Amino acid sequence: MEEVVRGSVSEWEAYLRLRQWVRDQWEDGWDMGAIDFCPPWDAMLILELTRRKLSLGMCTHYATVMSQCCAALGLNARTQIMRSHCINEVWSTDHQKWVAMDIGGDNNDETRFVYHFERDGEPLSAVECHEAWVSDDYADVNVSPAPPPATEGRYEVEKRLRLFERFMISLRTDELRSLEPGESEHGKGSYHYDGYLFWEDDRTKPLPWFSNHTARTADLYWSINETYIHLLDSDGNGCLKVILESPTPNLSHFERESGPEKWERVEDCFDWRPESKGSELCVRSVNHHGRPGVISVVKVLMDD
Repeated sequence: MEEVVRGSVSEWEAYLRLRQWVRDQWEDGWDMGAIDFCPPWDAMLILELTRRKLSLGMCTHYATVMSQCCAALGLNARTQIMRSHCINEVWSTDHQKWVAMDIGGDNNDETRFVYHFERDGEPLSAVECHEAWVSDDYADVNVSPAPPPATEGRYEVEKRLRLFERFMISLRTDELRSLEPGESEHGKGSYHYDGYLFWEDDRTKPLPWFSNHTARTADLYWSINETYIHLLDSDGNGCLKVILESPTPNLSHFERESGPEKWERVEDCFDWRPESKGSELCVRSVNHHGRPGVISVVKVLMDD
């Protein structure tokens, strides 16, 4: 997997490279394969079977592979189920938000088109796509990258945004340890597991046969890879105790900026004595894959 993203100049580019690699693994997507089998939520099994053209490969499997390959690389992605489709949302440190990506929306193995939506150059989350659709406000929304001519109009913004009429996220990330609870034949039949979290609003009423619905954006879009800085007066003489915490998956350690483009490892609790008026402290989290998180900054204004 490292070879797929090697040379990426940013985390965002790594996502773009990885999503295309995932789609390119299928030469006969949407075919049930030689053994007429729908694989479960297991990327390693899915990839092994598709190499041998033994099983079904469709949007649910592309999304599963994307999520689990991201996890293997220290990136963050989740599987999202929507109207007759399944996609991913990835956490972009570069954009500091969750971004919806459609890896399995193209059933044409000649084009294998993958994409996301943007508005004024800003990639959109699933709820932003949903709101654009239900409010009929998508004149300035575009598909990125631009669909190739060979897709023959199948990726018009209106057609694809319609899929966001209703969506839900899976709250599980342990499918490699246990296939249950949930649907083992992911996407082949109807969804019945009552552990998904659905979005609802005035224009999207909850489904009575599912229990978990929310209208709170924060329930779907929590922040990760950020570092929270707490400051305490340490000695009453200008020294501050710094306490760091972070909702970074697979957190390894924290780093402090020690100079231009230079970072040093620090503990989650240390003393800091600001040296001058306007002193800044810049810190970030790092996960076990060595991927840095969002840079957090605190500036101290000292009395004369």
